[in-house]
Amino acid sequence: MANFYEAFFKVIEKAKANSGYSKKDNNEKYVIYRNISRIKYPDWEGWSILDSERLGSINRETMNFYKNTFWNHIENSDIILQEQANQLMEDLIIQKN
Repeated sequence: MANFYEAFFKVIEKAKANSGYSKKDNNEKYVIYRNISRIKYPDWEGWSILDSERLGSINRETMNFYKNTFWNHIENSDIILQEQANQLMEDLIIQKN
């Protein structure tokens, strides 16, 4: 069975351009953190962590987000090969964003 952590780190590595915390025109609505858009996912628990600037648990929240939002769709499939799972996860992220 494919491994979530391997797929997660490959996706994060490919998304270096959006892997940090950025604001467009200093507007809170246009915040992106590790390819997670505040407009698309306004209820993500990580926003409250970023807003408070207490970043101790942000990595865990980011991984939980990717696992629950994207990986769980893959985990329940019959995919065994890691490369297929990595590509499918990347495709799901592109599709949902």
